[in-house]
Amino acid sequence: MVARRSIARSCPVYLGLVCLLVAGVASDASAADARGRSRQPPASAPILLDQDCLDYGTHLRWAGSNEAIHGYPGGMVIKGNYAYVVDGRLLVVDITEPQDPVIVGSTGPAVTGLALGGGHAFTLWNPISTTMLFVAIDISNPSAPVNVTESDVFFNQGRCVAAVPGYAYVGSSSGVHVLDVSDPAYAFEIMVLDLPWRTNDILVAGNRMYVANGDAGFSVADITDPAAPVHLATVDTPDHAYAVALQGDFAYLADDVAGLQVFDVSDPAAPSLVGSVDTPGKAVDVVVAGDLAYVADRDGGVQVIDVSDPASPQIASALRTVGDQRWLTLNGDVAYVQTYLSGAYPGVGGMLQILDITNPYLATGLGSIDTPDHAFDVAVWRDLACVADYYGGLQIVDVADPAAPSIAGSIDTPGYALGVEVVDDLAYVADGGTGMAIVDVGDPAAPVLVSSTLLTSVATDIALSGSVAYVANGYAGLQLIDVSDPAAPVPLGLADTPGNARDVAVAGDIACVADLDHGLQVVDVASPAQPSIVGSLDFPGWYDETHQVAMSGRWAFVAVERSGFYVVDLIDPTAPVIVASLPLLVDAKRVTVADGYAYLMIEDSGVHVYDITDPASPVPVGTLANIDTAEAITVAGDCVYLARRQAGLDIFWRQCEDSVPVFLSSFAAVADAGGVTISWSVSVPGDDPVAETDFRLVGMRRENQWLVPCRRENAGRFVAIDERAFRDHDDDVVYALSRRDPNGEWILLDTTVASFQVPAATDRGLFVYPNPFNPRTTIEFAVNQPLPVTIAVYDLTGRLVAPLADRSYAVGIHTVDWDGNDATGRPVAAGSYVVRLKTPDVQRTRKIILLK
Repeated sequence: MVARRSIARSCPVYLGLVCLLVAGVASDASAADARGRSRQPPASAPILLDQDCLDYGTHLRWAGSNEAIHGYPGGMVIKGNYAYVVDGRLLVVDITEPQDPVIVGSTGPAVTGLALGGGHAFTLWNPISTTMLFVAIDISNPSAPVNVTESDVFFNQGRCVAAVPGYAYVGSSSGVHVLDVSDPAYAFEIMVLDLPWRTNDILVAGNRMYVANGDAGFSVADITDPAAPVHLATVDTPDHAYAVALQGDFAYLADDVAGLQVFDVSDPAAPSLVGSVDTPGKAVDVVVAGDLAYVADRDGGVQVIDVSDPASPQIASALRTVGDQRWLTLNGDVAYVQTYLSGAYPGVGGMLQILDITNPYLATGLGSIDTPDHAFDVAVWRDLACVADYYGGLQIVDVADPAAPSIAGSIDTPGYALGVEVVDDLAYVADGGTGMAIVDVGDPAAPVLVSSTLLTSVATDIALSGSVAYVANGYAGLQLIDVSDPAAPVPLGLADTPGNARDVAVAGDIACVADLDHGLQVVDVASPAQPSIVGSLDFPGWYDETHQVAMSGRWAFVAVERSGFYVVDLIDPTAPVIVASLPLLVDAKRVTVADGYAYLMIEDSGVHVYDITDPASPVPVGTLANIDTAEAITVAGDCVYLARRQAGLDIFWRQCEDSVPVFLSSFAAVADAGGVTISWSVSVPGDDPVAETDFRLVGMRRENQWLVPCRRENAGRFVAIDERAFRDHDDDVVYALSRRDPNGEWILLDTTVASFQVPAATDRGLFVYPNPFNPRTTIEFAVNQPLPVTIAVYDLTGRLVAPLADRSYAVGIHTVDWDGNDATGRPVAAGSYVVRLKTPDVQRTRKIILLK
């Protein structure tokens, strides 16, 4: 199948009509090639024509994490291109590339609370128990922060800090302390604003101070004289006020188990509660942006709340993250969440998790249906989903309409159904203590038990390859059974694994067994009557139960509880090697792979989709479901099926294929006074010729559309000059690029927009191709006016590896190459690097991978 980018996703909203014209121009392509990917509004489903997948990357999603920020979460503040993070230290983090933050400086100690002012950061740390010391850190050079504290100012149970020019406010158990910080190194206390209970958060806006005051509720003070705050009012909240945010005349309180409380503060001396919404967990932090409030909701993830009507806030969507949410801050379309891992990962107190909130609404499911008992596994054949439903036996669900699944039939198997696989109208059931059952589901309304094979332990999972069934059979290991005659299965061989065989996957002559507390066992099954364990792999971690394994070719993808998610290279089955790991994805329980994606179930965090096009470098794509847990994940046809114990069966669209095909490396258009220059690069396998006639380029503006001729510059690069771009117009032009397939049909590859509103510098970022590469790659960029450009390669610590360009460039599209050598001409090691482009107005980065 050709990978596709949807037109609806690529076009600006005001060019909607033109986007429809693109669909018309590409009418030779299949309807699926032109399907939309709508951004989902709250309380309504997207309207999608001929949809057979969904790009979860266009919805609220977990975009990744920074494993280097792992101390106890203490707070975050963003200023410019830097995030300042407290995690036992003060970390200065470069967020120029928001979803790929890089630590550039640190100093300590710092435990909780953070405010910036006058080139300094103010925080607290506890040298003795709950006694907190005020700390001032010079951040005038972000890459080299310096603790300048010379005076000792202590507080009992200090928690938070705020700052105004010349003054800092520290919240403690006795109220708000006012400090003179005109000389930050020698801060001293002026007075204490006495407030009941412990001050958890202080927000300063204009001449007002707003305080989240624990069990006492919400307080307001006048700071017209910043050295002498005057208490105006305190209003009780239903529970324990942890944090406060302000927008307009309304203050928003994160109020622990009572959720979000909204106060009208138009009269600061008499704040009044006007609205509230309960959240599923414990609200401990809140940030408001536009009509949405983002709440860090311990045990409940990040709750996105519509506050367009402050009197009636409504939960619009939610996204679970790993661990307990503690601190939350926003930077444009990115949210950073500090979470606490509750000791689940030794040596790590917390983690910085990164959310993409470009579209703040989580993708919803297609359909669901409850089953009589506990759904443990699901397999799909044609329009039937067969659910292993524990004591409910085998439940057969009609999924011809995935939005309205219905139980078509059921059969009680001899044991308790834990796993299922379906081939040619036969369902093979891992039936717990009674072994394996085979059920004919050809007539879904009247399934028939064909046979039952008694095994010596507890069958929990089953896989089929040819006429052999592979059963994960508990402490007995891996059992191979000849099912060429389903009515009379014959046990063939047994591979006695050292632990408890819980899950099995098969590819070719190799079977991989998730052997619970004995890691991954690799079994040679070339001779089914004599299977033999040829390799094994234990996973790092203090408690590592290997729960599930999926295979794709030579790669095994393994979910290990309390240890993480691993990719294992089996090119030599006798010596399996971990090539990628996401160890901070604790509580990884289930995994399946399909179409170049891994679907990974993280307990209490939902299903996360990873791009595994390069198995050694999994890339987060999106979040499939905001659910607690699933016992099994299956991808079949257009859908993803989740077996969810008491919740039964849930159905979602599958993740669409990569939005830009591997064939197309880059596609861009740059406008100037003479028209538009359009260029694209392709990756041509071997000597396969690609001619100009293999492409069709169409330009469109409003109701007009026209063909644009192109020419080849070299084997993989093409250029077109569009002089018909109506130079007297200011409207943008949409270009659609299609390629003719071997059957002569035109397949839409991509769309791009040329803007005649010339910005100060390019906004189209960087293209790097190929990526991964060995040994050479090309960096492509565009400039819309003459300007100086600097391009260099850095390692992941920020150290300069190789300068590539530092000169002025004319208007147009340009390329520079990197040969994998450092500044001295020596080859660098294989691994990940960062390309950084800088102009006077713009900085762009791109992660690249060098293979050896």
